[in-house]
Amino acid sequence: MTYYAYGEITLKHQDWVEEYLEKINQFIGKHGGIVLSRTIRMEKIEGARALPTNVILVEFPDRSAAMSFFEDPDYQPLRQLRLDGATSEFVLFPSEDLAVIGIQ
Repeated sequence: MTYYAYGEITLKHQDWVEEYLEKINQFIGKHGGIVLSRTIRMEKIEGARALPTNVILVEFPDRSAAMSFFEDPDYQPLRQLRLDGATSEFVLFPSEDLAVIGIQ
């Protein structure tokens, strides 16, 4: 089943961003991931919390591929750049519709 990784990133500083963006796609692709959206252009239509600096949505072929990406030892130095330079929130979820399959 397809899985999505959704991330919200709020920059602390931009020193790391260029290097990160130059290298991140190779790790996403290595694990079968496809970036569906990576943007700084967001528009709040509901809710009270502050918007992040940017968001990303990545599609992976399955949960195992997504976890392999996040846990890839070669990705960890690059991941640490992001962790040091931003506050990040990531969630992983399957491509399913509870209205169709029912809540279990």
